[in-house]
Amino acid sequence: MSYFKNRTLLIATNHQKDLVLAPIFEKFLFVKCVTSNQINTDLFGTFSGEVERINSAEITLREKSKYAYEKTNIDLVLTSEGSFGPHPLIPFATLNEEWLLLKDFKNNIEIKEKLYSQNTNFSNVKISNTKDLVSFAKQIGFPKHALIFKDFESDSKKTIKGIHRLHDLKKYYYEFKNQFGTFFAETDMRAMHNPTRMHEIYKLGLKLLNKMVSLCPKCEFPGFGITDLTFGLPCEDCLMPSKSILSHIFKCQACHFQLERMYPKGKKFEEPMYCEFCNP
Repeated sequence: MSYFKNRTLLIATNHQKDLVLAPIFEKFLFVKCVTSNQINTDLFGTFSGEVERINSAEITLREKSKYAYEKTNIDLVLTSEGSFGPHPLIPFATLNEEWLLLKDFKNNIEIKEKLYSQNTNFSNVKISNTKDLVSFAKQIGFPKHALIFKDFESDSKKTIKGIHRLHDLKKYYYEFKNQFGTFFAETDMRAMHNPTRMHEIYKLGLKLLNKMVSLCPKCEFPGFGITDLTFGLPCEDCLMPSKSILSHIFKCQACHFQLERMYPKGKKFEEPMYCEFCNP
């Protein structure tokens, strides 16, 4: 694309996300991807709790982008943000929310995408003995996935990250056990230590690329994507509006051209089992 072709794209990461993002962006966007040791994205929050993320994912992404641009003077920046927690609808399930933001300071373009997934091994547990540790290590996929040890679940005074070798697992177990009696272990969710999360970031990268190459039908500005949803797909039995999606709204951030695409899931009616009137 003319907006991005032959430009340098800074992937602002401390956690090697460029390993999965750079190849696809260079191949499909015709950019040269780089990273920089001048930036420290951990300033905006860490999974292990040393630095709390105080803003929403969107605001944090913009802050990261501005910070990376000011540090490097590279005006095309890709930033990412992830969070993990209980699924709002499914009991005992965990939700992984990933965001990517492409910020083009030269052309004043901002394109973002997000991905929700239950494909995550995010977890933590209190460790009292080796049986607890072995069980947890197997659960999260050690040694391909690393662990973090902490003296306390929150406000930890001692934290060891990136434990991915059996020798270190034993060493730090006895060190924490002797010092604290019981301690906490959690999955290291940093991308370079978590192949499961890295795969979700790769999938999100493809999703963002698809949006970037989607051009406004009116002015051909990039990033023509879904900006809103309408609900109310009618029930096929009583024809009353359901809570299911009726249409997707697309809007251009440049010329503000708007387009509504009806029935995005390919069906014009919802099944009665999902109707609040037929199945209250």
